[in-house]
Amino acid sequence: MGIETGTTIGTVEILIQRVYALDPDTPDPHLEAVVEAGTYPLYDCGGAKFWLMEGTINMGGVQRMGDGMFIAAAGGADVHSDIPVRFPSKRFGPDEWAALLDHTVCREGHPSQRMRVTLT
Repeated sequence: MGIETGTTIGTVEILIQRVYALDPDTPDPHLEAVVEAGTYPLYDCGGAKFWLMEGTINMGGVQRMGDGMFIAAAGGADVHSDIPVRFPSKRFGPDEWAALLDHTVCREGHPSQRMRVTLT
């Protein structure tokens, strides 16, 4: 099952540059992506909601070991690379989705607002 098999239900507008884990299901992410402000499609797949983002690998959080291997680097600043990536956000169940929409990160006009969700 591909990540785009859900139904498009709206958009998520990221209001400022943010850093996301490339694999949101990994409890200790080692690879992150820098995502610019922009509008991204929002999906519903079996009741779970997620959005699909585009960005670049964050080289501030990784160090090249050689032979194409990378390890996490402690304390690095966020650094754009020229390596593009396309990846989903975490999948939010109904309770998690309601909590996200109620959180200050999504609350319209709040000083901590970083995202805007629009349902179609």
